[in-house]
Amino acid sequence: MMAVAVGIAKTYSGNLFLAGGTQMLAVSALLKKEDGSLPHVVTTSYVRDDPSANVRHIAEQIGVDIIFVDPGFGDIGHAGLARYCIGEVKEGMGAGGAMFLAYLLGHSRNEIRKTILTAVNAYS
Repeated sequence: MMAVAVGIAKTYSGNLFLAGGTQMLAVSALLKKEDGSLPHVVTTSYVRDDPSANVRHIAEQIGVDIIFVDPGFGDIGHAGLARYCIGEVKEGMGAGGAMFLAYLLGHSRNEIRKTILTAVNAYS
């Protein structure tokens, strides 16, 4: 997956955002080594707050801009989603990037949270 991300990113000349925490930081480091380009990396506040991930320090070492999205799952009204806030659950699927894209497309934080809760409740 990371090799594919590097290959796709190398062919793109626009403003690039990679969705994911530590894995996309690794992709960013490879891109910097290859051609000096640095994308933006988007992840959740839960990845940021994970002491084992150390994403801020890694991003600084690479020199990449990292954007943290806080979904606010603690007060969303779902016990499973609230577990993200205590570090018990990690998404590992680009959730921060998906929420960031939804925001860029004009959806409010409340709309995004409502849609997430509706989707999760459909499978609960």
